[in-house]
Amino acid sequence: MSSDRTDGLLAQHNLLLNIIETDWATRLDHKVAAVIIQRYYPRYGNARASLRFIAEATRADRSNVKTSIRRLVDRGAFAVLREGKGTRPTEFTLNFAFSPSGGVTTPSTSGGAVTPSCEGAATPSSEPSGGVTTPETYIQLPADRTGILVCRTFEDAPMAPPDSALYGPAGAVPSSGGFEEFWSVWPRKHKLAKAKAAYKAIAPDADLHATIAEAARAWATHYASNNVEKKWVPEPASWLANERWLEDLPLIHGDAKGAAIAKAKANAPAKPKAAATFKVDATCKIEAAELEMDGNDQVIVVTFAPEGGNSFDRRIVLESPDPKRQAEGQGEFSRLCEAINVDEPKDAEDLMGFSLHIWGGNKGLAYNRLPPAWLTDRSAQAA
Repeated sequence: MSSDRTDGLLAQHNLLLNIIETDWATRLDHKVAAVIIQRYYPRYGNARASLRFIAEATRADRSNVKTSIRRLVDRGAFAVLREGKGTRPTEFTLNFAFSPSGGVTTPSTSGGAVTPSCEGAATPSSEPSGGVTTPETYIQLPADRTGILVCRTFEDAPMAPPDSALYGPAGAVPSSGGFEEFWSVWPRKHKLAKAKAAYKAIAPDADLHATIAEAARAWATHYASNNVEKKWVPEPASWLANERWLEDLPLIHGDAKGAAIAKAKANAPAKPKAAATFKVDATCKIEAAELEMDGNDQVIVVTFAPEGGNSFDRRIVLESPDPKRQAEGQGEFSRLCEAINVDEPKDAEDLMGFSLHIWGGNKGLAYNRLPPAWLTDRSAQAA
């Protein structure tokens, strides 16, 4: 397979076909690969998708998705460029030189596609230093949370980072100057500290900063020309965290509130019929928490693990065009934070690891703070 292919739609299509033609890829591998390839951004040279997004798109269990991703990385179809954390999705590089017969194709010295490879441990090349070597030496770094292998390869010759690199210290714009330009443009000035943190997490280089600033100006002009009330303008932190500078300008409706509610209902996934009434009255541990968009609503998905029971997710609305939904969701989130004694968490991960008592059912949950250890011990002795 030619190593000088572009990363356009044809190259993406051929990469998926080559994965399907292998004798090791499972049906889930095909689905996972399709989702990752669909999330590829040629401008930045990588694909971005969180584990939760891939699991929901393929309707597969998270553990099975992890195994599938690891297999695709091990075989050299993809490599993990940057592990996801909090609201930031995992970044993948796509190996457009992937071959179904050999797994990895040796890149030429003409500056063609980089071939990320994770296929087993290889013997270091014995070529003298200074010569051109084939990419036979690999470093495999275990990911800190998901267990996916992060792979780095040694190429024929050192390659400078692309000008459109999304992350990295090289050419990074100082957060003070870059963010101040964005903040001066964005029409809704709300939660400054949170917006600064979201911008810092992106760590844009000069090119990406220019893209963000240009998109922010376009959105601001679009809202101003349509006389949109500021309450319907996305919060700056949410706009940055969800990479909305990559999206088209939003549609403006005369009845913004009604249109937003109708769109949220139309985009909401169909609720599966419950086989039995859900009830819980147990001590639960928060094992995962992640922010995501549900239509026009920003929600936090909290995964609880009851003692001796199966884990379950609770979706709590944090921001919504519907004032009632937002008030109810923020009230429940406040009760949850109070129960685990966490005041104003700065990130979804700040909730993880805490235990609390939960009781309720399909109509709602209540969160109670656990009694102190000395009181629990005294009750046990009295019993």
